[in-house]
Amino acid sequence: MSGEQETLAGPHPTPGDPFEGEARIEHIRFVSDDRAFVVADVTLADGSPLTVVGPLGHLDEGARARLR
Repeated sequence: MSGEQETLAGPHPTPGDPFEGEARIEHIRFVSDDRAFVVADVTLADGSPLTVVGPLGHLDEGARARLR
């Protein structure tokens, strides 16, 4: 049964899944006043879009980063 679940889930992260990989910051949706917390739209190395949250305030749109 777990093999079936893995196949259905597909190779791309889903909300709440941990993620680690290369990404390009496409659009920053929100930055906290102290720049400690960001919500951003990114593109993964395979071209898939993903929204990420976390301590990314040091990155600008267009930057490439390894996220985890």
